Amino acid sequence: MANPATQFIFKILRKPAMAVLVATLALAAFGLWIFVREQAGFDEHLHRMSSDNESALAESRRALAVVRTDRQNSASELEAQQRRIVQADKVLKSLAELEPGFIDRMLGGAEEWKNHQSRVARTEVIKADAQTRVVELQRQLVVLAGREVSAEERVTALEAESRQLATDGNPVVHYARLAWNEAEWLFWTVFAAYLCGGWFVAVLLYFFWAPFVARGAALRLSSADTALPVVGASARVVEEALWPGEVLRVRTRFLSSAEDGLRRRRCLLLDWRRPFSCVASGLTGLVELRNERSAGERAVILACGDDPFAELAVVSVPEGGAFVLRAGFLMGIITRDSGAVRIRRYLRLFHWQSWVSGRFGYWEFSGPCRIVVSCVSALESTVMRAAEGGESSGCRTAQAGIVGFTPQLAIRPSRTQGFWRFYRGDGPLFEADICGVGAFLSSESNGLARARMRGNDGPAGKLLKIIGL
Repeated sequence: MANPATQFIFKILRKPAMAVLVATLALAAFGLWIFVREQAGFDEHLHRMSSDNESALAESRRALAVVRTDRQNSASELEAQQRRIVQADKVLKSLAELEPGFIDRMLGGAEEWKNHQSRVARTEVIKADAQTRVVELQRQLVVLAGREVSAEERVTALEAESRQLATDGNPVVHYARLAWNEAEWLFWTVFAAYLCGGWFVAVLLYFFWAPFVARGAALRLSSADTALPVVGASARVVEEALWPGEVLRVRTRFLSSAEDGLRRRRCLLLDWRRPFSCVASGLTGLVELRNERSAGERAVILACGDDPFAELAVVSVPEGGAFVLRAGFLMGIITRDSGAVRIRRYLRLFHWQSWVSGRFGYWEFSGPCRIVVSCVSALESTVMRAAEGGESSGCRTAQAGIVGFTPQLAIRPSRTQGFWRFYRGDGPLFEADICGVGAFLSSESNGLARARMRGNDGPAGKLLKIIGL
């Protein structure tokens, strides 16, 4: 028996490991695309890349040499300007010491005083120009230092790439490295999408999409209040009586036995007005039993011959009543001798309930008749009556579990309870919120797996469900 701690660690690490695997496959696909994109062979491609690298490296080295020369020249000029400033300070200090006094200027040294002042002014101009140039050169050196660093980094990267190309002789390693350099973002995007994409989509669906859909109009096939049908108990074997003048049309495998005195013949189609629907739903080659006696009923035993676990129920639809049912669940129908099967088709494309349930077509069977319904699990009937004050009652059930319902019921999709239950896949996003006065027939949820085993939930079954069969 496996260690629980090991199972827990494996469960936690399984999804990140799968995310890494999927992201790696995406990166490998990108590398393959690069390989296909390059029309030349690997050797020629590698030679071209080496040539391009050598050219770029030579150009980068020349640019680095130019930057270094400019930086050295600027540094030399800065030192020269700084020496000019020092020399100007010395000259100004000497001129200050040699400045004529007041008595000398009064005794006729005016010309000498003018010459002295002119030398002082020229020296101060030289000093100011040198100081301005020093500031400019300092700024220029900062810029050139940054350019030199960038150029050195560029040369270093190209030299590393050149050494790598010189030793890169494996095409797989080469294109893998090239794919990583060009599409590293693809790896991390796919990794994050696989790791968190399901949770993100689940949040959008549960907290934004589902409430929006639930606010849509409910699906209601008929606004008239019809008589409620009576649903019999669900059982694996059902005994039904045929009264005088009644006709039973049933699938061959569901007829277990019949009492003597019933006229028996073959019925090619249940309804000749809908041959395609009858063929698609398997309502062909039926057995027709007719009670032509003037008095007394005759018993018929119904059971599924190829699935002993399938259960049946009889829905008695009175005069003025109707019941909506998928033709795939219809195993037999009892009508009066003079009355044909009255079927009405509905097509609803612009209701959220149709899109959520995946069912756009509906078959309505009008009474009086008795419908034999079969499912892979137990069938449960629910009768909804008006509550006190005339308000209609409501209930919730699984979308996939609805087998049939009366047409006056209003059905709308409702968000399921519990986000984590939906996120883990333990339940669907929507349930059916049924309101009104009527009745509906549902199957247990444990029969869904058996329905898939029998092929009822395959592509053909889903297509028939869409068109209401």
